[in-house]
Amino acid sequence: MNRSFSLLSVFLAGALLLAPAMSVPASDINIRLGDIFAFTPDRLEGDDAARFGALIDDGQGEEALALAEELAANGSAVGHFLRGFAYEAGLGMDMGVAGEAEASYRAGAEAGHIPSMANLAVLLMRSDPASGEAGRLLRQAADEDPARAGLFLGIAKLSRTMGTPDFAEVEATWMKAAEAGESEAFRYLGYLHQGAFGFPERADLRRSADFLEKAAEAGDAEAAILLGRLILMQGAEIERLPEEAGRWFERAAESDSPAAIFLLAQVREEGLGGAEPDLERARELYAKAAAMEHGPSLLKLGYFYERGLGGEADVDEAIRLYRRAAENGEGGGFYNLGIAYRTGMGVATDTASAFRNFIRAGLLGNPMGATQVGAFYLSGEGVEADPVAAAAWFLRAAEAGESNAMVNLAEMMLDGRGIPFNAELLGNLCSQALQRGNPRAGFLLARMAERGVAIERNSSQALAFFRWAAERGHEGAQAEAERLEGELDEAAVNAADDFLRDLEGGLEGIPEEIPEGIDGGIDGGQPGL
Repeated sequence: MNRSFSLLSVFLAGALLLAPAMSVPASDINIRLGDIFAFTPDRLEGDDAARFGALIDDGQGEEALALAEELAANGSAVGHFLRGFAYEAGLGMDMGVAGEAEASYRAGAEAGHIPSMANLAVLLMRSDPASGEAGRLLRQAADEDPARAGLFLGIAKLSRTMGTPDFAEVEATWMKAAEAGESEAFRYLGYLHQGAFGFPERADLRRSADFLEKAAEAGDAEAAILLGRLILMQGAEIERLPEEAGRWFERAAESDSPAAIFLLAQVREEGLGGAEPDLERARELYAKAAAMEHGPSLLKLGYFYERGLGGEADVDEAIRLYRRAAENGEGGGFYNLGIAYRTGMGVATDTASAFRNFIRAGLLGNPMGATQVGAFYLSGEGVEADPVAAAAWFLRAAEAGESNAMVNLAEMMLDGRGIPFNAELLGNLCSQALQRGNPRAGFLLARMAERGVAIERNSSQALAFFRWAAERGHEGAQAEAERLEGELDEAAVNAADDFLRDLEGGLEGIPEEIPEGIDGGIDGGQPGL
């Protein structure tokens, strides 16, 4: 078995670190259908729909259902729609009743009620994306209402309800919907021209930005967010100035969308798009979104309180916010609580509680939490040492892009602990961690190159890796670099200089993700492994 990998793989694996895809996977179509209705009561005209909507706004679900039942019993097509909506949404009951919803929508559709037809079609598509009946209903509805019904007709064409998806046909359907006044269709056209829905070869980011702008100008907060992100990540390619991003986030935040407010807070915090950082304003925005129980905002606001960013520090308030974030399903909330219990920050030190919180964080997909669980199993701190379990948790974190977990796995593999040696995997772990700027990866590669372990022995390259790690704050790397430099002749040192330039040049231009939330712990840094 080949127990080595080429240093060239350190650079080649950088191809795995492309910018996050700006497109929307085709699978998201069905996810969206599970979350939204084609028509809701507020899209209907008339006193009956207004009364129904007012009851919903007042939290009177049972009364709204009773009104819909009364209207439907009197043969009202709108009543059938409202009854179907009530049963589908679960108003006045513990959960929705699909059978009753379908029956009511059918009654409305048979009376020629367009919203009933559209909602029945979407209901059918949830259970069978290839439903021929759904396609027929939406085509009929779109003939009468090319706007909203037309939007969902385009979705039906994508979900194979009406045969093999055709880019030009879908584009034409959504253009017709947009021209008829359905501004959300512009957002879908923006998705389409990002290469989404199975058409990556048709990506045209400039056209996507133009369509998103039309939707954003019509008040679509999600489109404004997408446009802002696109400008931040691809501004040069689409010929948009970075400062435009903040303006679109501001526009989105006017809708009281917590996700938009959160992104605007990040712009203010980090000075994205050429703006000056404003931590006080960022804190206000995070607080506004946190008041809406927005998990990432609760998490970030806790970090601001813990560090005293944009205002006074309050560790107790930080812990309270981390708990609220955890209650809202944020893995980062559990992770930060784990750090708190491990370090005694704002709570009594409790290793068992730290471990439990790290596990919950890891299970929710937080890679830092998974890394900490692996560290507990590797060291045997508070639990029985289990290298195999440690490797499993490190692998979970590494697959999510956590570079310390990658280095830990590489070290375990070299030590023969918990994971068998695999040259290809070892090379991939080291290269990806290096591409992410992890100084431990550089130090590990330096050791490997100096000693000829798993890679070809090369003292010049070892010196370059030591220097690279030292430049990024690795304790001990500078001393090792000075030691090794003293052992090498001038030619070897010059070769190290050349390799370091090539190494750093290979990392230039690697795009960074737009931050989604804090990725450090209470101590704000990488876990101390």
